[in-house]
Amino acid sequence: MSVIGFVTKLSVKTGTSGRGPWSLYSMKLQDKSGEELPGWYSYGFEAPPCKEGDYVKLEATAKGDNWDITKGSLKTSKNPPAKPAAPEQSGGGGKKGYGGPKTKTSELFGDIGGYNTEDDIRRMSYSAARDHAIRVAELLVSKGAIKLVKAESKAGAAKCFDIITAAVDKLTVEYFYDSATGRKLETVADTVTDTAGDGELPDSAPEEADPFEDDFEKGDDDEFE
Repeated sequence: MSVIGFVTKLSVKTGTSGRGPWSLYSMKLQDKSGEELPGWYSYGFEAPPCKEGDYVKLEATAKGDNWDITKGSLKTSKNPPAKPAAPEQSGGGGKKGYGGPKTKTSELFGDIGGYNTEDDIRRMSYSAARDHAIRVAELLVSKGAIKLVKAESKAGAAKCFDIITAAVDKLTVEYFYDSATGRKLETVADTVTDTAGDGELPDSAPEEADPFEDDFEKGDDDEFE
């Protein structure tokens, strides 16, 4: 699939494999109208030939909710159009109305099912985080990762309650703030699947000539839409 847009964010994750340190690059894109394109576009283990704010053209294939950029297909325009501002939310509406006033929290989480006030979004995000925390705590107890005392007496039952509740509360807070800030996306590196054998990263595919390269040199971007 051909994609054209502005690079709004470049991200890099790092790690170590059998060949040593590696970096995995990906980006977010925005179209001419200012709408953010869904998903992340992965460029692989080489730094892409672009920076945030560049207007680029590329070929990509779907990979779940994200995209893999075809090697050699990314080109940067030398005569880009003016970058539009992100579209404004329509005014009006009450606390639970569509297009209600944006808040700091709603900017973090985005609009969820038409509810975009701070209280609505915090409540929904916290509820989801607690549900996940309960399931993880249940798994940890079943695997013996959370040690419980015998609950044969009232004191033992109360102690078990305290241990489990503390674990659920801690996980809830962690998941809630991870969702709000995306901090794990920056601090936790993905595990690289060894496909080249003997712990080595796969070699990059050779770059192919781009039939539209001359058009970008001329700055004739509209032709690709």
